[in-house]
Amino acid sequence: MPEEQRGLDIELLGPLRVRRGEQVLDLGSGRRRAVFAVLAMRAGQTVSRAELIEAVWGDDPPATVEGSLYTYVSDLRRVLEPRRSRWSSGEVLVSAGGGYELRVDPARIDVVRLEHMRERAAQCAAEDRWQEAYRLLSDALALWRGEALADVGGPFAARHRARLAEIRLATVESRAEAALAAGRAEEVVDELRRLVAEHPTRERTRGLLMSALHAGGRSEEALAVYADAERVLAGELGIEPGPALRSVREAIQQDMRSLSPWQDAGLRPSAPAPFVGRAQAMAALRDHLVRLAEGRGGAVWVEGEPGCGKTALLAAVLDHAGHACPVVWAAGDELSGRFPLGMLLEAFGVDARSSDPQRRELARELRQRDGARRTGDAERIAIERLLAIVDQLCAHRPLVVVLDDVQWADEASLLACHRLVRMTRRAPLLVLAAARPVPRRDAVDRVRAAFGGPVRIPPLDQDEVADLVCALAGAEPSVTLLDVVAGAVGNPRLIHLMIDGLRRAGGLRVDDGLAEVDRDAVPRALGWVSAELTGLLGFLGEPARDVLRWASLFGQEFDLGEVAAATARPVSDLIGPVEEAVAAGVLRDAGDRFAFRHPLVRQALHEAMPKAVRVALHRQAARTLAAAGSDPDRVAQQLLAAPVEPDAWTIDWLLQHSDTVARRSPELAADLLERAVRVVVADERTREVLTARLARLRFWLGRRADAEARAVLAMTTDAGTAAEMRLLLAYLDAVRGVPGQACLTLRSAADDADVPPRWRAQQRMLLASIERPGCEDLADAENDARAMLQHAGADPLDTVHALRRLWQVESARGRHRQALHHVDAALAAVRDHPDLVDVHVSLLDDRVATLHALDRFDEADRCMAEARQLIVRRDGRGSAGLPVPAAVHAFWLGRWDQAIVELDAVPQAASEVTLYGLRRRGAIVLRHGMTALIAGLRDDERQLENHLRAAADLPFSVGAEKDHAEFLMAARALAAERRGELEEALAALQPMLELDRPWAARHQWLPAVVRLALRAGRTDLAQDVCEVAEAGKRQEDAPGRATAAATWCHGLLATEPDELAALASRFQQAGRRYEYAMVLADAAELFARTGREAEARSALRDSLLVATDLGAAWCVARAEERLRPYGLRRAEVLRRPDAADSLSPLEVTVAELVADGWPDDDVAHRLSLSRQAVRKHVERIQRVLGVTTRLGITRAAVAAHRAAQPSATSPQRSRSTTGRRR
Repeated sequence: MPEEQRGLDIELLGPLRVRRGEQVLDLGSGRRRAVFAVLAMRAGQTVSRAELIEAVWGDDPPATVEGSLYTYVSDLRRVLEPRRSRWSSGEVLVSAGGGYELRVDPARIDVVRLEHMRERAAQCAAEDRWQEAYRLLSDALALWRGEALADVGGPFAARHRARLAEIRLATVESRAEAALAAGRAEEVVDELRRLVAEHPTRERTRGLLMSALHAGGRSEEALAVYADAERVLAGELGIEPGPALRSVREAIQQDMRSLSPWQDAGLRPSAPAPFVGRAQAMAALRDHLVRLAEGRGGAVWVEGEPGCGKTALLAAVLDHAGHACPVVWAAGDELSGRFPLGMLLEAFGVDARSSDPQRRELARELRQRDGARRTGDAERIAIERLLAIVDQLCAHRPLVVVLDDVQWADEASLLACHRLVRMTRRAPLLVLAAARPVPRRDAVDRVRAAFGGPVRIPPLDQDEVADLVCALAGAEPSVTLLDVVAGAVGNPRLIHLMIDGLRRAGGLRVDDGLAEVDRDAVPRALGWVSAELTGLLGFLGEPARDVLRWASLFGQEFDLGEVAAATARPVSDLIGPVEEAVAAGVLRDAGDRFAFRHPLVRQALHEAMPKAVRVALHRQAARTLAAAGSDPDRVAQQLLAAPVEPDAWTIDWLLQHSDTVARRSPELAADLLERAVRVVVADERTREVLTARLARLRFWLGRRADAEARAVLAMTTDAGTAAEMRLLLAYLDAVRGVPGQACLTLRSAADDADVPPRWRAQQRMLLASIERPGCEDLADAENDARAMLQHAGADPLDTVHALRRLWQVESARGRHRQALHHVDAALAAVRDHPDLVDVHVSLLDDRVATLHALDRFDEADRCMAEARQLIVRRDGRGSAGLPVPAAVHAFWLGRWDQAIVELDAVPQAASEVTLYGLRRRGAIVLRHGMTALIAGLRDDERQLENHLRAAADLPFSVGAEKDHAEFLMAARALAAERRGELEEALAALQPMLELDRPWAARHQWLPAVVRLALRAGRTDLAQDVCEVAEAGKRQEDAPGRATAAATWCHGLLATEPDELAALASRFQQAGRRYEYAMVLADAAELFARTGREAEARSALRDSLLVATDLGAAWCVARAEERLRPYGLRRAEVLRRPDAADSLSPLEVTVAELVADGWPDDDVAHRLSLSRQAVRKHVERIQRVLGVTTRLGITRAAVAAHRAAQPSATSPQRSRSTTGRRR
């Protein structure tokens, strides 16, 4: 065959196309293409001119048709044979016998290939080679590119278009038949549905669709297709379905009667809605379903605590799989064990009324044997018969058997379960078993072992809990709602109960798309949940429930020895019940203690006891623990849990231990003392002591203490106690704006010759402060102080008061060096006076503030150590020293964990009211403010909101405690900024700009105001803040905090990144790590904005390293977000060019956290990374360190690696590290 004949590919099953290799030939106009189409459809045959004319032009051709046909043929010859000479007749399109013939290779015409494939497929089908037939027909259908001859006109093309469309439809039907025979029904269902929609009266297509649906386990859908056919045929043609379609329906109905026991049982639960999480378990189960569809069996054991969602998981994964295979669902309960095989018989439809003879016969045999009591042999025979039914089902198509709540199954059902697992090795059978870890039974354990490793269902994580609550509540949950639901500890059933309980109590509402909870309704809701939970604990044995009731008296966590002491039983007797509760997921191991996994369970057990019983048991537990020498805090908790008037034993115990409790838990001690002072105490001295302790505690906690202090004054005969109470009352009168009354109280004390010198000194200092308040007019205040100093004489108190006022004046002027000179002179005046220790400590506090302003942190450390030693020498015991300045000191140095420790000591800083204590009363505000700020910077929204809420509940206002309010204002601004509410953030910081703000409490926050103002488009406000900062800078006699703030503000406003970079160097030298990280982030953004990418990259890298080390995850995320528009990414910025064989600084941080035992989730949260990113980092760390497991990542291995990398840059670690441990 000539080359030009062999090289042509002709495609008619779609728009007409002729190709020579990759070249598509241009056949020209529509009539020319129609002529070629006629010749191609009859290739190898002569087509007369008359036939061509009729095929192209029809019955009414034009008079010039002969000339037009000749022209079209000539043009086609030039296209098909471009190298043919004009005098040659050609070899492809030739003239023959009064017509024309197209001579090409038939195998290269798609219509010819189609017919050959159909013929070969029919031959394969006749020989039962269905897979090959399916492949051939699929290849045949792939030849279609659309409607045949779609762009060709004329009568001939129209006739053949219809013929080829019918051939295509028949080919689809033939392929569907092959798919059904080859077990590939699901692959053709969608195509058959489409064909039925296009050809609703075509019965063969409907029959194939019904068969495909039935083969996929979707028999009800198949019958619905038949019902639709009846409606369509009757409506459009007035006829009934034909015998072929009716026979398909009857066959399906017969199969459903004999092979569908799961349809009759009705035990399979519907898919849960909503269903969240469990992605890993879902993926594992789906893999098993895929293998089952391929004909491979399997067995999976799903395990978890009650309510974790085992049944929901199985229902969800099977619902997701659709009806690909039948499912038999068997479920056990507490009564299942009484009836042999009871768990399985109902599920498999073994009933005397079954339509299947095999099941009817087995049901009758079992009923007859029941009358004569079944023997072991009879049960084994029944199991064999049941397994034969399973075998029959598996022979028909793959089968899923679900065995839910296996822990309740009888012995015969467990034996059958074991046999089913063995069947999975040879049959397309998937056995899914779900069980609680208790009750523990040897028979269940043996079956569990046959399944292999279990799929354990853990609690939902925080994100999954939020998703579930959102779905249940119908809106995004608020932080308050999530706090309430946190008591469920990720248990889906408990979360459902809590949301239901809140709805029942009317405590759940949706405001502006946010689901909020009414806190007043929470107790009612939890009461309902507790009642529901009590019944759910019935699966535990009575000994375990009894131990749990006793344990509930001791709170969320308890010591087993305490329970043993309270119950007068040896610890060994409690081990078994506790192990049962741990295995059931009711308790968890909490180190050297045990804890209730779910706070709601503990509450349910506690509230299930009558109130009188609870009170008596709490009192009994308190006495038992006290006799056993337990921690006083634990005894106090038991006493507080008994809400009745304290008895004589309780009063005596408080007299001995309330001070100890107050140092650790001041709120707890105050609540107990309030109960004690309300009862009539026979001993007046006891009443006085307890009331005085309560007055001190209420004062320190920010509560009103007037009544208690006056009560003590009325009953005390101790001069020191009376002086202390007068000092407290005078201070309270002064801060409430009644200075006259305060001075009167203090002067009356001055006339009392019995007042001890120590208290007299403090009263005189307070009186002087009230009589000469503030430093509003600095010149007058200075003149007054110098006059006082000249007349002070030998009295150290007059000297100290004058020098302290001079310190205040110079500090307000920003002349910190001169202020330091005055406070040092004051300290020298009291250093040799042991009776003035409180004044000495107060002056050391002033000195620390000045040293902070001068960035002399080492000296500040020594001052605080000196204060601690003074208090220890005075009191003869350990002391918290100066917790407020220590916390502030640690915050700015980036020792945030240490700062939190100091803040926790704030309420415990004094067991009596002193001059220093009076000045630091508002430290409770600072405690909540700083803790909230650190939580926000570390991206811990829950802690942030909790402490802001606690600060809002304090009984005194921020305005009255300005010395301590700046951190609270900063925390409120941060919370607003996190929500994207910049104006609200600026409003929170607005008091910083007030002229009467304390001189030391505003400058460090001004750059944050400028940054927010610029982001909010408030350039005018940013300029005003810069002027405030510049005014402070001009006052300083040495560059201090005001100078740094002014430089920072100006750099932000004027876009001067070099100024900020220089300021960062100053912060680095001073050790101010937090400000160092923040100013570098600002500098990086300004460098990037001005096109200095290398400097921006360097600044961002150094900022991220320090912020990451601080755990400031939100700062890291914010910096990355600000630099993202400039193409800077954290991962790319922190990567070093030579990082192939070494760890990056970020990886070093990850490695150190892993070495300290942090799990991946906590590392991700602290470093603001995804869990996947942490896992990738850990994998690379293992490769670089040359270890094969996570446990090989140790501090020693990381240190050795860093030592071998002298060029590596590593962040300086904080002095203390806290966090959740693995």
